[in-house]
Amino acid sequence: MRTGGAGASWPESLRRQALEYRLNLPFAVTEIEAEAVAYIVCRRAGLRTRSAEYLSGFVEEEAGLESISLDLVSRVAARIEDMGRRWLPPRKEGGGGEQGPESALDKQPGMA
Repeated sequence: MRTGGAGASWPESLRRQALEYRLNLPFAVTEIEAEAVAYIVCRRAGLRTRSAEYLSGFVEEEAGLESISLDLVSRVAARIEDMGRRWLPPRKEGGGGEQGPESALDKQPGMA
């Protein structure tokens, strides 16, 4: 049984309706939400992404964009960051000869 967290105090019928709604979202909406989570997590970790380029095609379609849940995006990004803080050792700053994630990305073609 689930205790605490968002929706834990919702009546079962309301949770079921919310889940059914989320299951029937257009592909563009779920892709935008997933990529937005990846973008937030990566940027806050000091990584550059090409999320804006990738997502521009979905945004131009404008199919169901009003269904995007910014609340869900922020909660999932926060949960991923929390898992990273608990399970990964702190990143060393300015280590001897080690490349950080950003310097490794700088060497990839097209990443200026």
